[in-house]
Amino acid sequence: MVALVGAAGGVGVSTLGASISKRAGGHEPTLVDAHRCSGGLDLLLGIENEPGARWGEIELGDGVVARADVRRALPATADGVAVLTYPRTTVADPYRVGARDVEAVVGTVGSAGLTVLDAPVELVPRRCDLACVVLTPQLRPAAAAARIVAELAAAGVPHALVVRDSGWQALETGELERITGSRVLTRVGSARGLTRSVERGGLPRHLPRQLARPSDAILAEVMG
Repeated sequence: MVALVGAAGGVGVSTLGASISKRAGGHEPTLVDAHRCSGGLDLLLGIENEPGARWGEIELGDGVVARADVRRALPATADGVAVLTYPRTTVADPYRVGARDVEAVVGTVGSAGLTVLDAPVELVPRRCDLACVVLTPQLRPAAAAARIVAELAAAGVPHALVVRDSGWQALETGELERITGSRVLTRVGSARGLTRSVERGGLPRHLPRQLARPSDAILAEVMG
């Protein structure tokens, strides 16, 4: 199980989570979105019209639920990525996902295959195999990442940094590692035209190398 935690807004956490899931096709990936106002990872993957349960429409209770049954209940891509995200609504919805909800879902779907969780640090389960803190190489995201790393370490969750390269780099790799107390696992480069492509039809089937390479590095870390 991989958790992705953003140290700042707009660093591409959702895109990275979707990319990791798509690169892990042989491991029956399940992508879980625990951000209420993220806009929905089904949109990012181009499956917003696929039938299936969203948060608030799935309840596992206290009994034993089969992983395959949960995955069948979720919308999925043609290449087998099952997605649990929030429904879109124009009314004030009181439903909130809590730590127990996330634990119940990942405890079931995480019994086999790969689970990728896009979540704030307070919802990252202790059973997570690796939490990747995604940040740009600037001072304020690095300071935020240091706080996130401290919380992950206190919970006993293994952690690493994923650096989203930007046009201006204030901090080098060594400085980021000293500030945060974590290590840089991989870097995500900028892919020209990707934003437009995603807006028009979701994440492309064939990922650009700027996403494929860091996704593969993260998968190698957790899957061996």
